[in-house]
Amino acid sequence: MNAPLGENAISISDEALRRLAGSVEAACPAVAALPARIVGGRRWAALPRAGRFDLPLRPPERIRLSAEAGLIVYGFADLNDAQRIKLFALLRAEGFDGRAAETR
Repeated sequence: MNAPLGENAISISDEALRRLAGSVEAACPAVAALPARIVGGRRWAALPRAGRFDLPLRPPERIRLSAEAGLIVYGFADLNDAQRIKLFALLRAEGFDGRAAETR
């Protein structure tokens, strides 16, 4: 299930998404964060040439930043509560209205 964030956000550039994904990975080295566009409100597509190639086999969590953009986060399920709080605090510091993640 998606973790809803920043439903009021209007737009975020591809470059800003890539920067945010890099910030998430720097703050939580156990995760791989891929910037993504949300197409038609349902389909998530990672940006071209974004992210690492050594992705975990476990399913990712999707964090919705706006109606059209989000992060696909691999390794989210392995984070402890303190690390999850740190991740969402980072998103709030970047201007996204973070709420608790809904897990699959």
